Amino acid sequence: MVSPGRPFDSHRDPQLGVLAQGRGERAKRVEPRQQAAWHDASQPVRAVPGGVFCCLALVLILPQGAWAELNLKTRAAAGGLGDQSARGVAVTQDGPDTRVVFCGTDTALFGGQALLGRADGALGDTVLHPWPDASGSYDPAAEVFAAAAATAEGLYCAGHSWSQTTDEIGLKEPKAVLAKFSLDGATGPAAGGALWVARPLLFPTVQGAESFQALTVSGEEGGTVLYAAGHGDAGAQQTMALLARFGTDGALHWLVPLGDAALGASSRATGVVTMGGAVYVAGLVRGDSADPATSRAALWKVSPDGQAVWSRVLDVPLGGEFTVAAASDGFIYLAVGQEAGPAGGRDAIVAQYDEQGELRAMGIAGQPGDDVPHALAATAERLYVVGGTTSTGAGGEDVFVSEVDLHDGAILQTDFVGGVDDDRALALALRGDDLYVAGERRSATDSGNLSGQSDVLLLHYRLAEDPPFEVAIDVKPRNARNRLSLPRHGHGTVRVAVLSSAGFSALGEVDAATVTFGRTGLEPSLAGCSGTGRDVNDDGFMDLVCLFHKRLTGFQAGDTEGILQGRTSNGRAFVGRDAVHILLPPRPRDTAASRPVKPRR
Repeated sequence: MVSPGRPFDSHRDPQLGVLAQGRGERAKRVEPRQQAAWHDASQPVRAVPGGVFCCLALVLILPQGAWAELNLKTRAAAGGLGDQSARGVAVTQDGPDTRVVFCGTDTALFGGQALLGRADGALGDTVLHPWPDASGSYDPAAEVFAAAAATAEGLYCAGHSWSQTTDEIGLKEPKAVLAKFSLDGATGPAAGGALWVARPLLFPTVQGAESFQALTVSGEEGGTVLYAAGHGDAGAQQTMALLARFGTDGALHWLVPLGDAALGASSRATGVVTMGGAVYVAGLVRGDSADPATSRAALWKVSPDGQAVWSRVLDVPLGGEFTVAAASDGFIYLAVGQEAGPAGGRDAIVAQYDEQGELRAMGIAGQPGDDVPHALAATAERLYVVGGTTSTGAGGEDVFVSEVDLHDGAILQTDFVGGVDDDRALALALRGDDLYVAGERRSATDSGNLSGQSDVLLLHYRLAEDPPFEVAIDVKPRNARNRLSLPRHGHGTVRVAVLSSAGFSALGEVDAATVTFGRTGLEPSLAGCSGTGRDVNDDGFMDLVCLFHKRLTGFQAGDTEGILQGRTSNGRAFVGRDAVHILLPPRPRDTAASRPVKPRR
């Protein structure tokens, strides 16, 4: 059962960076590309005040994409006593119905269980299901689902389990698992009601832990397959990154190790994405397994038949345990936290690679606190980055959700969600114009949790902007005929009032700088608006009165309607219409050339 909990504070950064200096009003809408951000990968990275991805580097002459608003539609939480967290999220369509599914952890039952959950597209009717059974585990960290994927056939959760695995020499450690579940919650024949459970044993004869940390679904020539990325103990205190390919029936097709096999080195895989028939795995490598300061972000390319193509290392000290990836239009994007970043604390880094493994651009964002990305998703035009920040908010860690322009790296907008305790985003999924974010929150205590315990956090953003709402306007207030005489030489203004009502304060809510008026409503004809307001229709509400340059309104003979458009201070679009009667300029007087010429004497 979902408990909505205490409302979270949510706002946008007025500077359009990943971080803001405290909370404030939601930012006004600004046009994209006001700040260029991709940085030439061959030059040193430096921070930019205001926390935007820094410095123009790549000159990409590409068509401008449509502006998309981050409209937060729904916030929801689910959980109870103990800690619950969503680590992976996926979206699937069942006829006209959208289903949101997620995987994670639950420490409330018997010491520790993995967790899966389902909700509808509006984040209602959320059902949580601990897995694998009521026996639990000796350690909460030993039963974890860390990633999710979904198809029309089912929900897939990847992670590790102690209770469900044993290696070939009879020892018990947490080992990698991949499980398939019914989308509608029906009980399957495998452990914990799963349809099947795969237990691949990445290093079957080695005593040590193994885990999957990332999962993706790929439609290929032979059918739908699953790629799971993770790591395992390879012996001699060495951890090695791995990529496994599975069929949707749970059959293991192949398993390939990644990273440096040298003694003392280690590697982990924490992100996976497919593009152009290849698989790209994100992770980290460490030259000295005992020294965290040697950790670096890594990217591997693997062919569909399990052959390693190339590997790359981003030479930036890491400040996060996970490197995540997304792909779009021939480029792969990595996001990770940088230790001791130029803005202070841990800063968010996004790196852009091409399919040949060339580092094309890099950007960094941050302010004095810790700002760490945890998940990425990409469209043809935009990159969405989510994570946690301590640089802004009421206390503890807050969720950030940022929209980045893929053409130049500019951060278009950022939304923050959080309260007085730690709240973080750990996963996201895109489907059409809907963005779903999953993670954990500790700020609310009204859903059965004790103070300091976490619930599953779910957020739903609508990327397509809501249609503008209608407002009433009055062209030439107190003049019912609304005659507009167009000037011949570009002089003159017309007064237009945006009318207030019981539910709308035009004077208090309209962002006057965004108002346009004319034949289509898009004409930038504004001369200025009064800051005091007038009650032009005598209804007791103060109205906003603005002047517009007639010569810029674009009106033509025969037009009968004037259209005004704008936005409120929180970014919502509105439109108003009123009748007009257009009068053409007077005919010019006779000139000297048209007068009779007097005969010369």
